[in-house]
Amino acid sequence: MQWHLSGYPSLADFAMRLLSLWAKSNRNASDYRRSSMIRHIVFFTAKDKAHVDKIVDGLSVLAKIPHARRLEVARNRNSDRLGNEIDVIVYGEFDDEVELEAYKAHELYQESIRQVRPLRELRLAAELQHVNRCGAIWQALPAGVINLVGTRGFWCP
Repeated sequence: MQWHLSGYPSLADFAMRLLSLWAKSNRNASDYRRSSMIRHIVFFTAKDKAHVDKIVDGLSVLAKIPHARRLEVARNRNSDRLGNEIDVIVYGEFDDEVELEAYKAHELYQESIRQVRPLRELRLAAELQHVNRCGAIWQALPAGVINLVGTRGFWCP
């Protein structure tokens, strides 16, 4: 079978160009080899609004725990028209339940609890399993294709 793709010497070159169009600079290509992850989201309210910065500082030590793929601590922007009761948000991504449990068992997690619990009024946590719909595709790609694109990553609908 003869492939004719105007401007591309081979099907592989065309495929690489197509994949590069889907590139997303803030993701690592190896992330897409994983078929799922757990998202851990926690909302906090402060007993006293003057303590919000102390809560952020106390939660920021969580970013030093090595088990999270990604972890962010931020003040709520308070831009929602229907409700702005939440003061601080923690957002984390974990490869699996084992990593999430190791994160929660870490000594810095316990230190964060000791710092934040006296200052917070409410803590609401949610965890959801995110399934990467392209995981099977990425699992099937040869390592050379992933290595060729390096850390640019790809978008997956």
